[in-house]
Amino acid sequence: MFDLDGKVALVTGSAQGIGKAIALNLAQGGARIVLTDMREAKLDEAVKEIEAQGGKAIRFVVDVTDREAVKKVFDQVLETWEKIDILVNNAGITRDSLVMRMKVEDWQAVLKTNLDGAFYCIQAVLPGMVRQRYGRIVSIASVVAQAGNVGQANYISSKAGIIGLTKGVAAEVARHDRESAPGDQGEDAEHDPHRAHGNRRGDCHGSAFPGVGGSPLHHRACAQRQRRDVYGVRKLVRGRLSLLELPPAGNRKRRERWHRPKRRLSRSLLNS
Repeated sequence: MFDLDGKVALVTGSAQGIGKAIALNLAQGGARIVLTDMREAKLDEAVKEIEAQGGKAIRFVVDVTDREAVKKVFDQVLETWEKIDILVNNAGITRDSLVMRMKVEDWQAVLKTNLDGAFYCIQAVLPGMVRQRYGRIVSIASVVAQAGNVGQANYISSKAGIIGLTKGVAAEVARHDRESAPGDQGEDAEHDPHRAHGNRRGDCHGSAFPGVGGSPLHHRACAQRQRRDVYGVRKLVRGRLSLLELPPAGNRKRRERWHRPKRRLSRSLLNS
């Protein structure tokens, strides 16, 4: 178990499920926990569980889509415990439907909760983290943000947005952190999609702030790897593949025909 003694962690959507499990584990590590959710009764149960294992916790009933309410909660936490060291953006909902039948209200509700809510929380916590030159932000994404899934266009869009938001924030604020990541720490990617700097080519993840390590040399090395990867992909595309094309799901002969060399893409398209 990691040592979080003296740290303050705020976990959104922590009344049950993954959020509650994260909060309990952080409390076991010694952190003081701030739980937020819209289900008051379940929040009270979570607080009791944390206190039963010897931890400290406070809770707030808040809708993360309400920017002013979010800011007020963060201000109250700072008044109570003077700082926030860890933010876990876990609050999220689903409103599954095919795109052709999806209601605009369902699209907007998912984007507001999953993406806008994370943005409001990050915006509220960053000034304090920058001042204290320390912070950890974990935003829960999903594999469907990269793989896709039927009937979840709104959810997929929100989680893909989380990944982009994380990278953008990291590029802005990682330099303010006084610590840099020593390397891959073996975190569970399912529960922490923004791991410490991994072994996969093109990764640029550091534990200082989500997405980027703390060293300028680290940034430069990651940028060089990413440029090489882009160049390699372009060479592959020029050689035989068409953009946004996947192999057919039929029999072996169909797959073999798909893998035969195809017409080369024009240089102007590849460079656009």
